[in-house]
Amino acid sequence: MAVEWLGRWRFKSKVVVGSIRSVGDVLNAVMAGAHIVTIPPPFLYKMADHKYSRETVKQFLGDAEKALKLMQQAMRTG
Repeated sequence: MAVEWLGRWRFKSKVVVGSIRSVGDVLNAVMAGAHIVTIPPPFLYKMADHKYSRETVKQFLGDAEKALKLMQQAMRTG
């Protein structure tokens, strides 16, 4: 609501959220439109390092490696 109000009146102010107690608080702040969220390092690590994130990165790296090999083969056979 505060973010909408600031936008409606074209204020240059930013909404800053602090006193984060859980990862859920971070998500709620973002969903509410906060411009800045101060996040304690343990929560930042939890958010950045998730088992699905690690799996996705592994898959991406594997796909990139396959694509690179295909490009190298194509350049050799021209």
